[in-house]
Amino acid sequence: MDDVNTELLTVLHKGLDEHFDEEELRTLCFYLGVRYDRLRGEGTTGKARELISSMDRLRRLEELIDKACKMNSCIRDELLKVHSTQPRDELKEWKELHNLLQDLQNSFAICHSYIIREKQVKGRPLEQMRRHEQLFEEAETNWRPCRNVINAITELAARKDPSWWYDELSRLSDAVDDSFEQPDLVRLSERLSAFGDIVDRWLYRADKKLRKAIQ
Repeated sequence: MDDVNTELLTVLHKGLDEHFDEEELRTLCFYLGVRYDRLRGEGTTGKARELISSMDRLRRLEELIDKACKMNSCIRDELLKVHSTQPRDELKEWKELHNLLQDLQNSFAICHSYIIREKQVKGRPLEQMRRHEQLFEEAETNWRPCRNVINAITELAARKDPSWWYDELSRLSDAVDDSFEQPDLVRLSERLSAFGDIVDRWLYRADKKLRKAIQ
């Protein structure tokens, strides 16, 4: 076992011991298809140690890390500090991009919710028209926080070479901006959906990049 892997297992064990209580550790074992009660060791310290050893022997360590990081982001952050073959600056940029995309995803969900409600509007034509206008204005207001995060991503993209990953996100965000200039809820809904898909896709890729970096 090399020094990097030894350090990785040590940090992972410490993270599980400090950030997971017994119930959370049981849940993690459930996700992995492992019988918690059959693990040797006493308390969360012993159980976490045996779980890691078992997953390492079965070559399922990546799966364990993936599920543990999803349950507790503190473990992901601590594992990222472990020495990696990936340059530190690049790793830092991917982490920054991941955090920005996560913020964007959260802000976007609020904005998009108003357009989803548009399909549920009922009543007389005049009432529907007024309600549509109100939802459009609410969506536009809540798009502004999204645009602020996009601007921060733009600054990050300017520092990366190449920044091809940013082109599609930029194009779709500009299309959403254009849609707010004209009160067409159908077109706005389509563009917001496409934008949401690309945000989800790139958040997944950034998350995968980070997880691969700590293996």
